[in-house]
Amino acid sequence: MTEEYKDIQEQFNKVIAYSQDFSEVHSDDLFEKWYNNKQYFIEKFGGLIWESPEPVSFHLLSEDKERKLDNFINSVVLYRYDNYALARFLREERDGFFDNVTLVEYRTDDGEVIPKGMKLLRAFKFFETNERTLDDLQTTASRLIQENKVEGKFCISVHPLDYISCSENRYNWRSCHALDGEYRSGNLSYMADKSTVICYIKGDEDVRLPNFPGDVLWNNKKWRMWLYLADEHNALMAGRPYPFTIGGVLEYIRYNFFNLLGFAEYRWSRWHHDIIHTYEFKDGTEETVPMRDILVMNGQFVSRWDIIKDGSTLHYNDLLKSSYYTPWYCWRTTTREKIFFTVGEEVKCLRCGEGNIGAPDSMMCDDCNNQYGRSYDYCTCCDERHPTDEMYCVNGDMVCSRCFDNHCVICHHCGDYLWEEDAYYDEDTEEWYCWRHRPDRD
Repeated sequence: MTEEYKDIQEQFNKVIAYSQDFSEVHSDDLFEKWYNNKQYFIEKFGGLIWESPEPVSFHLLSEDKERKLDNFINSVVLYRYDNYALARFLREERDGFFDNVTLVEYRTDDGEVIPKGMKLLRAFKFFETNERTLDDLQTTASRLIQENKVEGKFCISVHPLDYISCSENRYNWRSCHALDGEYRSGNLSYMADKSTVICYIKGDEDVRLPNFPGDVLWNNKKWRMWLYLADEHNALMAGRPYPFTIGGVLEYIRYNFFNLLGFAEYRWSRWHHDIIHTYEFKDGTEETVPMRDILVMNGQFVSRWDIIKDGSTLHYNDLLKSSYYTPWYCWRTTTREKIFFTVGEEVKCLRCGEGNIGAPDSMMCDDCNNQYGRSYDYCTCCDERHPTDEMYCVNGDMVCSRCFDNHCVICHHCGDYLWEEDAYYDEDTEEWYCWRHRPDRD
């Protein structure tokens, strides 16, 4: 590798050492695989990253907007808000949610009138009096509204820091491929194979990302998606987009990227879930069943299970495992070679450099895991993954230290950990108590 790539490896090692708590990082084998297996893309890109000349803009698809709004309304009722009145208001005003405007005059249960044209988020104050909860609701709703439109430079990359930052960002979304996620080593598997590149839309400035050390600044991804190239470079597939689906992005890739790979004249197609096949049995009976996960290539039905293979068990391959996303694909109709995808690659332990990584939620081999591994849990409040011994157990819920400081208190009498909303605050003593030991109890 050139000295330029050695500098990238040094930054990569800093991130791994910081995020995985390694005293030393052995990444030579991984970088050799990466350098050799990504040469095709590096030559086509003229470097490690293809970047759009100007910022681009995309909007959420209507079905994703509806799904995200429904999830938010359900959280208003089912999460810790328990606010049925606000949920009714949101259902009534749903058509104005993403424009942040009240479309019709609304009268609350208390008789107060919310005028037509009022900022929808400001109207939340008619339904929630707790300032902290109100701020939480407005912040969450504001983020959903902002996500309706995503803007920034569009990049397609094989840069090592883009693989390990694929789910590290300051835009409040994550996936299992985060550096503290249950498929964190999948980033390395994708980095090492001959198939996988990452597409993303980035913010204006490089920032310090979660799980990155302070001296390694990198781009802040608003949105990302994996692209997979077939072994013979004769087909492409698009993975599941995160954190949402945006309209027009596949056509943008087609017009701005396909020509680099020689796919310029071809179009995207989607897997089929609605093909019906009739089986004829020897006794003359027939049975009609739907055929799932079928691709149509050159006039033939092809099952995804016949043309896609996992090269390792470290990553979460949406092409094979996702029940949520139906992928899109493109192929060269003139190809003579068999279309086949090998996604992912085995990777050596980054702690000792000897055995292969043994589990998707680690970057160590089994021997190193047994010697150095820690147990982890997900915070009930923020859903982020943390070492178990650094968390608090609050009424049966595991809570990280940050959420504990923001949302929990300690009973002054018995020392129990409590959710603030479940505790009693005594203004005379300026202390928090569980209800069993509150000072005014008879």
